[in-house]
Amino acid sequence: MAEIREEMSSTTTTADIDNKQQREKELEAWLPITSSRNAKWWYSAFHNVTAIVGAGVLSLPYAMSQLGWGPGIAVLSLSWIITLYTLWQMVEMHELVPGKRFDRYHELCQHAFGEKLGLYIVIPQQLMVQVGSDIVYMVTGGKSLQKAYNTLCTSSSWCKDIRLTYWIMIFAAPHLFISQLPNFNSIWIISLAAAVMSITYSTIAWTTTLHKGIEADVQYGPRSSTTPGMVFDFLSALGNISFAYAAHSVVLEIQATIPSTPQVPSKKPMWKGVLLAYFIVAACYFPVALIGYRMFGNTVQDNILISLEKPAWLIGVANLFVFVHVVGSYQVFAVPVFDQMETFMVKKMRLKPSLRLRVIGRSLYVGLTMFIGMSFPFFGGLLGFFGGFAFAPTTYFLPCIIWLIIFKPKRYSLSWFINWVVPSVTKIISSNIKVSLAYQPGMIDVIRYRWTHGIDLILPNVLRNLRLWLSKCCQYEPESRRPAMTSYTDIASSIYMGVGAGLGNFYGTTSPLGLTLTKTPSFLELVESKTSKKYDSTSADESSDESKKRKAAKNGEAEKLKASNISASRLRIGRFERESKNDGDLVAKCYYAKRKLVWEMLDGGLKNKIEINWSEITAIKAVFPKNQPSVLQIQLSHMPSFQRESDPQPRKHTIWHATPDFTGGQASVNR
Repeated sequence: MAEIREEMSSTTTTADIDNKQQREKELEAWLPITSSRNAKWWYSAFHNVTAIVGAGVLSLPYAMSQLGWGPGIAVLSLSWIITLYTLWQMVEMHELVPGKRFDRYHELCQHAFGEKLGLYIVIPQQLMVQVGSDIVYMVTGGKSLQKAYNTLCTSSSWCKDIRLTYWIMIFAAPHLFISQLPNFNSIWIISLAAAVMSITYSTIAWTTTLHKGIEADVQYGPRSSTTPGMVFDFLSALGNISFAYAAHSVVLEIQATIPSTPQVPSKKPMWKGVLLAYFIVAACYFPVALIGYRMFGNTVQDNILISLEKPAWLIGVANLFVFVHVVGSYQVFAVPVFDQMETFMVKKMRLKPSLRLRVIGRSLYVGLTMFIGMSFPFFGGLLGFFGGFAFAPTTYFLPCIIWLIIFKPKRYSLSWFINWVVPSVTKIISSNIKVSLAYQPGMIDVIRYRWTHGIDLILPNVLRNLRLWLSKCCQYEPESRRPAMTSYTDIASSIYMGVGAGLGNFYGTTSPLGLTLTKTPSFLELVESKTSKKYDSTSADESSDESKKRKAAKNGEAEKLKASNISASRLRIGRFERESKNDGDLVAKCYYAKRKLVWEMLDGGLKNKIEINWSEITAIKAVFPKNQPSVLQIQLSHMPSFQRESDPQPRKHTIWHATPDFTGGQASVNR
């Protein structure tokens, strides 16, 4: 009997193992990484180009201006060489164990560090890279569409100002459908189009810059005039260039789609595709970085297309190419995330693999990245800091460390030396980058302020809320529906409570904008007089249709906020300074409907104008010292636009034409 039980137990165990292996095979055949293994070698080429070359290539001239010629070329070249080397290591280790393929980054780490430790080491970092990149691509795609629209749509009659939030939603819409494609190989056309677009807009950037020629009085000195500023610029540029090659988090997943046989292992076609991809990367990165810096010097913008400005149609088309590219980049980084999501839902949550599961899970992911991108459109600025914890390890550290653990090269040999030096040096650099970004002047204040308030929303929202409170308090209602209030002082108190929620405590506490709100007797009298007039102004003809229409039209006109004109005494941008000698020489205007802040100054009988979109304001500070002039300080994300009055006519609207920066380049250096 004992022998029979033992035989039955052995048979049951074998059957369980066979069933488990069968389920694993079925799951692998369903997951997006391993369901199709018929990719060609050139698939890996354009997948890698799409993953590596991002819209960040347009900011490389700016990074060069922060580093200078020597360090800039050295860092750009070393990053290209080091990342190509670590990518070669990962390609070689894909089929390290005979008969087994490490199709995912975490599988290779688990082989090197152990089942649990390997999972804990790489999964958080890999997800930070992939999900963070997708969020940035959401914002970048929306901004590219917005820039293309603003550049190409010049008709003031029907071209309306559309907020970035809606452009991000437009960018996310096609991903709800594209994300349902089953695997990596099914998105090869999208990835190919993205790779072609990246080459195209990079070529547009450097050829147009070359055609424009060298700027007058171009300078190649440091962007910052202080030592701390130069240090921060240097480390920030190191981060921008180093992270421009961060595609290692998806390289094993790309190689998993290529067929492999003992005669032709997958590493051969994969490496051929990687070499082609890196040749294309060099053809995109180096001309844009070097030519852009050569032509504009230290006045180049953080997006080379902004520095170009003309021809407008070409810049608009280039932004459309950026949009197409980031559509493909989003998918290349999203597919490995889908693979991990679906593995977790099937293995851990015990859900059955199905089309419904795939549609719901992937749609939720697209919606989540869209929501985060809409909520925090400055997420790209944070990615440089948080990405230092993930981009550098997955790209520079882990491949070398895994190589040392698995192959154990002889001490002090060339392989041992390289695989120790590369992660050690890059670790020190990445740590300094994180510190520099964390302590960059004003960064923490900007992040905290925008996180809690949103600089592009608080001013109009406060004014709108105040107007709505007044309209509600002043609106006539029948006695049965009118809210009970003990006095008009209660009305004023409720109004101030609503405004205080937006600007801060009104009992003497200074708000983030530096404003202090106090209730004054004159304001209480104003509210009481307005409400009294409103409550006593009812008449019989108010019920007629014509009267209601007139009333609605009147209220509609009242809803429109007029522009505020503020006479200023001095405007300072870096070393550029303009003082008002006569009344009206220097005026600040706030356009609430257009969401713009404008400075107008008289120069030689004609007006010059500096125009700032509210969405470009990253920090604002107002100081109201007693018995002294008030000061408004503004920090921008991009250089403002400059215009000059043309052919002024009496009693006619001012005609403005775009003009070069009349601050002597100070607006591009000091924002």
